[in-house]
Amino acid sequence: MGSILKIDGFINFWPKNLFTLILTDCDYRGHLAKCLKKILFVYHHKSTPAVILKPVIIKNGVGFLGFFLRILNDAGFDAVQKDWLLSLRNSKYYAGLPSFPVLAFSQLSKIIEVQRIKIESDDESFQLRDLAGRVDCSSSWLSENFRRLAGISLRTFRAKERCCRALCQLISTDKPIKTIALEAGYVPLYFPQFFQKLFKKSPTKIRELTVSRSQEIWNFSK
Repeated sequence: MGSILKIDGFINFWPKNLFTLILTDCDYRGHLAKCLKKILFVYHHKSTPAVILKPVIIKNGVGFLGFFLRILNDAGFDAVQKDWLLSLRNSKYYAGLPSFPVLAFSQLSKIIEVQRIKIESDDESFQLRDLAGRVDCSSSWLSENFRRLAGISLRTFRAKERCCRALCQLISTDKPIKTIALEAGYVPLYFPQFFQKLFKKSPTKIRELTVSRSQEIWNFSK
């Protein structure tokens, strides 16, 4: 995850009405210290809506192509906050727009749509065949071309997204790790090894750090 931007503003025609929106981003690198700081920041501002922007992943992509949008903390958007959200979704860089600059029905458009579905959906249960069906292709085609066009295997992409969501659950809830694993789509027995491969720390270790040293975790480093 990259940076955090907290937007504050005063609405002149709504006296004494302060609005705030938290925006953060993710680069899929799994840098634990940065991820924890962001999740804790959002967690300690529960009453503030929070949105995370994630980049479109394209192999050999030059610069920033576009982004997906996921609501991290739906604390109840007021009218102005909804306008901010609408502005993001109407941006020419938002990959969920029909006008996003990739040829419709092209191979690349299918790969981008699969990324959008996985990132923006609240449903963690998507299997390979489900994703393939959503973009009208076979499972084998999707696996092969996702790696070819995105530069990362679909399995790895899905694992990173699942582990990121699991990390949020570890920090912001007291759910048992087994429950978090199941909700992320993992067999509890194998979840810790997938999680540790990305973040270099086990779910149990992160939960211990969060519970016992909540202040120190802000300075936690790998």
